[in-house]
Amino acid sequence: MSCPAQAARGGAGRAGGADGAGGVHCTDLSSLPDMAVRLSLSVRLSLSVLLSLSVRLSLSVRLSLSVRLRVGRWRRLSVAAVTLTFVAGPASNPPAELKLTPDDVRLIALQAQGLLGAQARAGGVAAMLRRLGAVQLDTISVLARSHELVAYARLGPLERAKVERSYWHPRTAGAFEYWSHAACILPIEEWPYYSFRRRAFLARGMRWHRSHADVCAEVLARLRSDGPLTATQLGGAKNGGAWWDWSDTKIAVEWLLDTGEVICARRVGWRRVYDLPERVLPAELLRADPSDEQCLVHLAQVAARALGVVTKADLSDYQRVKYQAADRGGTATAADDIALAAGLIPVDIDGGTGPAVRGWADPGAMASLSADSQHDAKASPSADSQHDAMASPSADSQADATASPSADSQHGAIASLSAPGTARGPMATPRPGGRGRHRVTLLSPFDSLIWDRKRTLRVFGFQHSLEAYVPRERRVHGYFTMPLLAGGRLVGRVDPARDGRTLVARQLTLDVPRAAEPMARALVEAATWVGCDNVTLGQVSPARLEPRLRSALNAAGALSPKAGVRNLA
Repeated sequence: MSCPAQAARGGAGRAGGADGAGGVHCTDLSSLPDMAVRLSLSVRLSLSVLLSLSVRLSLSVRLSLSVRLRVGRWRRLSVAAVTLTFVAGPASNPPAELKLTPDDVRLIALQAQGLLGAQARAGGVAAMLRRLGAVQLDTISVLARSHELVAYARLGPLERAKVERSYWHPRTAGAFEYWSHAACILPIEEWPYYSFRRRAFLARGMRWHRSHADVCAEVLARLRSDGPLTATQLGGAKNGGAWWDWSDTKIAVEWLLDTGEVICARRVGWRRVYDLPERVLPAELLRADPSDEQCLVHLAQVAARALGVVTKADLSDYQRVKYQAADRGGTATAADDIALAAGLIPVDIDGGTGPAVRGWADPGAMASLSADSQHDAKASPSADSQHDAMASPSADSQADATASPSADSQHGAIASLSAPGTARGPMATPRPGGRGRHRVTLLSPFDSLIWDRKRTLRVFGFQHSLEAYVPRERRVHGYFTMPLLAGGRLVGRVDPARDGRTLVARQLTLDVPRAAEPMARALVEAATWVGCDNVTLGQVSPARLEPRLRSALNAAGALSPKAGVRNLA
């Protein structure tokens, strides 16, 4: 007798990971003579309703089947429980509840990313990591490594050793390293929700290299007996050839990291320190084993919280999740269904001259905007929100303002927004109020605000690319180009370097004249943070703005009264 349940599951085990139910065992009963069968069926129903302005009805049925067979004497045939889920309600593409402009999306993103308002700095690095959900790691170190630059951009010039300690606490792990958008630092509580990826690695059987079971066993034995170790301490990371020519030990320990049998919760001298999960994780995290769907729903919530408003492409890119991949039953997991299950609010983003783009908003971000709008409707903009001017009120900056959507953009406010409560779509949209100070800072190319180049162009109208791996003669803006964020917009870029105690702005571009003053401020602050006492200008584009930038640098303090600002050109 064939077993339909087994056939449907395709013999896949937990490693394939969709619902995590145990296997269903079937027995051929036709060959058993003179038997009596007693069947008991218990059904447990759970009903959940998700209400925002749409209704989603989820009905979960858990079947527990017990069969007793009589063949001479009673025997029990155990059948594992099976969970079935039925979803009723709107289609996977429900109507939008709100309509947002691109400026709305930009402001919401800045607030979600902790780049607007003083309250975003509360809780330091640990709170910032939880807000973002992931901080990308990279080997390139120009001013500092990228994960340090991400904290600096939001929290200001914290002591770098303190930043490192916040990420990699030597005693109690608050974070771990794993594959998210890329190699990332992740909050320790996110460990269970990457089990879908660990199961996928196991199902595939390898990543870049094929590991050997005996070497994996040796690595685990060493970690059990000797405690946390680096690849070098385990026996060496390389075979002596190119950087990708890993030793068998390195291949094994990285495979164990991929599949969750080891964990990296600390780095020392930029080297991963490998340990056993049971020595690092709290018991509740170690025991947790969410299904693939639960993982995807949770990660959608994390991405939406970090970006404020997301499209399908954003949901997929933030943690590099393929939402349209076929599951074990042969059906697709649609991003719309995941977003709805995550409790995100469907919105339409004004496409300007083109059609509106469907997106999803984080409920927390929308609630915050609604509160801000109500506050701004009753009070004039605070002095704090006006403080972060992009330029002094010179004739030049005023002329630039006439080409901008509004003069408010000089004060760090978001332009082209209607009054609070203006109707934009099916219902009134909370209007962003622009309260709080906009951060003026240089951004790492690997910062989560801009790591998706297509989204950066869509949200900020800013074309950006990392040219570190482009041949020198083909680079347009430089090796490690850092965009300038000021007044809630990306208004310039610089390719920095360090030469002793001098910060060298090798190649610098200002998109508008009024960007000179915030660029000077950002260069001075960054130089001070990394221990430089001098700023040097290389090539400035457009060249006519170099005197204005030089004047702004000197007005900003020039870091050292003796050194001032030099020009190597």
